Amino acid sequence: MVDGSGRNPDELLSAAIEAEQRGRVGEAYRTFERAYEVAAAAGDDLVAARALLGYGGMWANERRATDEYVPYQAHLHELKVRVADRDPLLSARLGARAAADACYAERGSIADMRVAIEQVRSFGEPYALWEALSLHHHLLIGPHDAAEREQTRKELVTVAANIGVPWCVATGLMWSAIDAVLRGDPDAVNDIEQFRRYSTEHDVANFVYQAGMLDVMLTLRAGRFDEAATAMEQMLVLGTSVGENDALALYSGQLLTLRWLQGRAGELLDLARELSNSPTMHRSNRVYPAVAAGLAAMAGDYDDARVGLARVGAFDGEPFGLIPSSTWLLTMYAVVEAIYSLGDVEHAVQAYRALEPFSDLPIIGSIGVVCFGSVHRSLALCAHTVGDVHAAVKHFERAIDDDLRFGNLAVLAVTRAELARELGARNEADDVARARELYAHAIAEGTEFGMSERVPLWQTELERLAQQVVHDADGRCVATRDGWEITRGREHASVPAGVGINVLATLLANPGVEISADRLVGAAEDHANDPLLDPAARRALQRRVQDLRADAAAAEAAGDGRRAERTREELERLADELSRSLRPDGTSRTFAGSQERARTSVQKAIRRALRAVEDSAPGVAAELRRDVRTGSYCVYEPRPGAASWSVERAVPSPG
Repeated sequence: MVDGSGRNPDELLSAAIEAEQRGRVGEAYRTFERAYEVAAAAGDDLVAARALLGYGGMWANERRATDEYVPYQAHLHELKVRVADRDPLLSARLGARAAADACYAERGSIADMRVAIEQVRSFGEPYALWEALSLHHHLLIGPHDAAEREQTRKELVTVAANIGVPWCVATGLMWSAIDAVLRGDPDAVNDIEQFRRYSTEHDVANFVYQAGMLDVMLTLRAGRFDEAATAMEQMLVLGTSVGENDALALYSGQLLTLRWLQGRAGELLDLARELSNSPTMHRSNRVYPAVAAGLAAMAGDYDDARVGLARVGAFDGEPFGLIPSSTWLLTMYAVVEAIYSLGDVEHAVQAYRALEPFSDLPIIGSIGVVCFGSVHRSLALCAHTVGDVHAAVKHFERAIDDDLRFGNLAVLAVTRAELARELGARNEADDVARARELYAHAIAEGTEFGMSERVPLWQTELERLAQQVVHDADGRCVATRDGWEITRGREHASVPAGVGINVLATLLANPGVEISADRLVGAAEDHANDPLLDPAARRALQRRVQDLRADAAAAEAAGDGRRAERTREELERLADELSRSLRPDGTSRTFAGSQERARTSVQKAIRRALRAVEDSAPGVAAELRRDVRTGSYCVYEPRPGAASWSVERAVPSPG
């Protein structure tokens, strides 16, 4: 029996296998289908079974729509039984294909696939084992399966090399490149290059397309948006011409990625909704419903977003309603974007728990066609949603480190801006300064990359920060048995008990209130015969004078006039202080009267206390030097926006 072209089933089968191994998968699918129909009509079960295997395609679950999947599976199981006696290996191959498709479509389990592989392995036929291993690997692209995926890849590469057929070898190289991308290997570019060169050299069309899709992902990560847009169009044409079933869906995913990076993802909300309703998109693949929900939430259509999240059902069961798959991380990424926009605290907690085990991975879509940077960024958004700003900052910082490791400069710019927003909201001087720096980096990179809608928003935020009145972190001054604990922001100092720190505590507890020096010192302070400068202070001043003279000479020798002038000014101030404090014979003057004694005593005590603070908290010491004024009357006058201080004098009793 022959088809319309006059070819019999064996001829059709040979033509289909040749087309497949040249990577012309669309032609191969059609020819395998004709071979099956003609062989089945002729009652040739063996040829029909081989043709049906080829019609299944190189990926698991190629026949996805119900009207294709159900009859295809029925034919697989029927022929598996009918050829079992005459060709047990062919029956085992049919069993592996049926198990792979059922597992992908949530109608089977990975355990069934393992059993099927062992049945194929028992025959010792390399090509059949390679076929089963490649299908098995396709089922293991989710982050939950990294260990088994790596083991399967190693065996697959070895078996393919022993076969030596370019189609088989290229499959091993493809999975090696994809695995490197999935685990965030900085050297993944080398694996992709090897895969591309081999596929091009041997003219295996579908693998040339797959390598090109990986190249588009790398180009997007590098921020070369114009180049990526052109390459995406070329890959769509190539993928369609070779017959890749998912060419349009993969192109759409890359287009959505590009628009998201540009800040224009809202333009594609209708496309995401259309893709989420595609009959070829199996229920197990919920990435586009999740993307549609995320885009709706970002656009402010909150009810539509909530409906979309309910459809995704990410938290309905273990593992959180989504089976481990090549789209698991990308689906969770889109879910988190929606949760963040909705302010959904309950689901943010669940998403954080689901993603945390995979925090060091990149968010990769499908077989490496898109990358949304580090999982830490999604964890940061979850932490922000539940109000844990400290954790959000830590995760954003880790995401920045990871994006540099992955080479994802485009998402790096976005993450820097998001960290800047988080830091700016804390409204602390150091954080705001760092936020400005991060925004400046993001704006420069975003402008270079073409993030047309994001950059103006970042510029507005940077301008707002530049005008923002920054409030320093509140400070605490707590008495202990041995002295005082000074804490503000990240700085902390332990200061031994003494007059100076007691005086500072009194001033901090009474901001804006002038207090007389003699009151601050107290009656117990009797310095009638004390020298204005004790020997240690006199020696310190003299050493400082020597250091300044040397510094002035060095500045003049280097031609640094400004530095030399500043040094001379400080020398003049020290000279004035020494002339007031020392007699002509070089000995120290003594206090002249009670008020003067109190004034100088307080000044010296405060200076000593601030030196002690400076050892561990230089920022605090610098601000107190600026804001504490001493004299006959002393006062702490904080500048607008400065820290407020709480002073706790009570010391708990022992026990």
